[in-house]
Amino acid sequence: MKTFTTHFSPRVFTLSVFLFSAALLFSSLPAYSQIDFFYGKNTHGLRLGVGGGAAVLITHYNDNPPQGVLTGTLDYNFNPYFSVGFEGQYGQLKGIDDHNPHHLYYTSSTNKYKAANFNMKVAVGLVDNFYSPNAFMDAIKRFYIGAGVGAIKNDITFTYDPTLAQYAYGSPEPNGHSLVFPFNFGTNIDLPNVLGYDRIEINPNFQFSYIPSMYSDGFISSQYSHLKGFYNLASLSIKFKF
Repeated sequence: MKTFTTHFSPRVFTLSVFLFSAALLFSSLPAYSQIDFFYGKNTHGLRLGVGGGAAVLITHYNDNPPQGVLTGTLDYNFNPYFSVGFEGQYGQLKGIDDHNPHHLYYTSSTNKYKAANFNMKVAVGLVDNFYSPNAFMDAIKRFYIGAGVGAIKNDITFTYDPTLAQYAYGSPEPNGHSLVFPFNFGTNIDLPNVLGYDRIEINPNFQFSYIPSMYSDGFISSQYSHLKGFYNLASLSIKFKF
């Protein structure tokens, strides 16, 4: 009976391992590129945002001109599609009775307000983690809705129509605090290679804020009024990733 002897060659073994590893690597690269637009990027951590926008008060008045607001945010992203964080606002809300003749004794209300709130935001990608081939689809995938709770501090000044003084109801409350419930809609868009790789993103956001107070513009118009207030804020922020 013949005996067959196998000769082990380290050189052949090393070459085989190299070829197998190279084949595995090159075959996996396309898969990695298709897994997620965020492969190799800064996908979680703290986000510090600064920005501004325009707010519109919706209460008693028929004219509500947009007013400037400064915003600051500090969020923590658990992943690109879920975050929690704090927001601060400093700005102005204004209402004007521009009827001729006036309908209200308080012909205008100007509120230099401060607000702080806590928000949670959930993006499309958390529900449907589809492939993002470009920045546009990535922005759609990162479109979020959010809700929160906070507080607003009012500092209101009025103008008056003395001829309507007899129709003023109760006493105004130009200063005070109230709860506020913000609801957010927006997205985050990366700015590659600005101040480093994947360090900056911009955040367009629309916020609807409900104020469960009858003094959101400082007064109650009549004994039959149960009108609560809210305001809309459209803003744009720059976020720094850490």
